[in-house]
Amino acid sequence: MWRVLTILAAVAGCTSGDSGDGASPTGDTGTTDDTGRTTLPDTDRVLVMSNADGLWLVDTDGNDAWTATWAEMLGSCSGCGGEGASADGDGLLVSYTIGGSMNQSGIARIGSDGSADWSLPGFSFAHDAVRDPLDDTVIVPEASANQIRWVAGDGSSATAVRTIAGVAITQPNGIERVDLADATLLLSSHRGGAAGGGGQGEGASGRIDLWDISSDQARELWTYPESGSLHTPHGAVFRQHGGRWWLLYAHSYGVDGSHGSVGLAVTDDPTVRPTYVADLVPDTLDAFVFLRGVELDTDGTLYLTDSGSMNGGSNGRLVSAAFPTLSPTGASGAYEDQVFVDLEDEVLLRSGMPNPFEGFLWTPTF
Repeated sequence: MWRVLTILAAVAGCTSGDSGDGASPTGDTGTTDDTGRTTLPDTDRVLVMSNADGLWLVDTDGNDAWTATWAEMLGSCSGCGGEGASADGDGLLVSYTIGGSMNQSGIARIGSDGSADWSLPGFSFAHDAVRDPLDDTVIVPEASANQIRWVAGDGSSATAVRTIAGVAITQPNGIERVDLADATLLLSSHRGGAAGGGGQGEGASGRIDLWDISSDQARELWTYPESGSLHTPHGAVFRQHGGRWWLLYAHSYGVDGSHGSVGLAVTDDPTVRPTYVADLVPDTLDAFVFLRGVELDTDGTLYLTDSGSMNGGSNGRLVSAAFPTLSPTGASGAYEDQVFVDLEDEVLLRSGMPNPFEGFLWTPTF
């Protein structure tokens, strides 16, 4: 998910081992440096993922391009697990859990040498980290604290510079900055009420919000869907395609409260709430177990990251598909008011992956 978009840039080009046996990524296409860590090959772009092992850059064919464990990047990091990340100049901002606890987590900046420039604990289930150009702070959604927190951009302090909190902020689990010519926007996905699946009413209270963060007083522009709610959305992103702005999101339990779908909505102006189009589901492949990443390339290729079972194991997948030609039907997109459409030209790029998270396109700088 290119975490930083500009209206003037091509969406997937802007700044902001074994391939299927379930083993930890080991670098199929890279080489090994004198530290034993995989170094990047000469490649155009990769999909950025993280998991309990560390950070994981995968090429668009599903092969490992570069990997590093949490210990290699951060030093000592017992029981760390990966959450969201974003492009940040010549490196990446990452978020991670600590000691296997969702309520103890941190953020870090991975610099141009592939190791941490700084790391900062002190968050409550940090799910992402994104730079704010207003004052160079870092924005962190905290799912367990039901807030979005801004902190010092050099990693010197976890003290809140400002926050968004309140009734509307229920388990924020992903953010993306959208840069327009005259405004800076922040797209946030919110898992909603109770965690986990189980049908309507348990987790079926999620939403997606858009905020104007051009000043230090965040202003909500819209909430999606207009009525009703989503079932456990993750990783909402805006992508430009066919001259329009498409909202894509992982509707993690959007199918019967137990399997995932790819939510689509469209608008001509991102400051105007998008109109729901469809939920995409696998056609010939197995249903999504827990979809957590949706990406759209400029050539119309979707890259979909299915984390697999949340109870451990290695049944995560990376799937590609063609972006469909669809129009709104009048459905709201809220859970149980959806239109399900089969994916087109779907390809299983890789299986046996241990709980991959996200999968956004990035031009490597390491």
